[in-house]
Amino acid sequence: MKRILTATIVIVMMFALVACNSNVEQPAVSNATSSEATISFGNAENRVTVEPVPVSSDLAITILHKYLDENATQKDYDAEAAQKGWTSATINADKSVRYVMSEEKRQEELKTIDAAIRDDISKLVPTPVYPNFSSIDANNDFTKFTVHCSSTGLSMKELQIVLKLYSHSGLYNSFNGTAGRSCIVSFIDDATGNEIRQAGMII
Repeated sequence: MKRILTATIVIVMMFALVACNSNVEQPAVSNATSSEATISFGNAENRVTVEPVPVSSDLAITILHKYLDENATQKDYDAEAAQKGWTSATINADKSVRYVMSEEKRQEELKTIDAAIRDDISKLVPTPVYPNFSSIDANNDFTKFTVHCSSTGLSMKELQIVLKLYSHSGLYNSFNGTAGRSCIVSFIDDATGNEIRQAGMII
């Protein structure tokens, strides 16, 4: 499932990023964990993305449009649902998408998303686009990314990588039932191990 941000979201998030620096206080992170998500969906911020479907054993998962492919049509979602054995995938009026599927299928999709994210970040470095980055690490639920840098000077293009990482975090945690948490991206100097910069966002 291809995920990209709309131009408007990118512009808004870039303004937020420019204001971030390493001295910004890290936002509080919810105590919810991936294992808890299979029992209780929701978090301290009350942003619930996974809910039981009445008179059914299915679950409904709502994903914000900024974490999805902006060019996908209802026909595309219908085809994906049929291919993956989901009950349905419906575009809402606000352009979010409501997926309905069994818990087994949700767990399968979480594994698919996890693998896709890790594959994507492994291909981001080192590349001509990000020559300063030597590697990117992520924790188990993609709420913490560590970008290792060979130089302390970060260009605006390099800082834009946080938008992609926020999107990955938002998609995974929405499916996981732990949306509304903080996603923290830290840039670390390889030579000293010191943090160069930190950015954070509620996903």
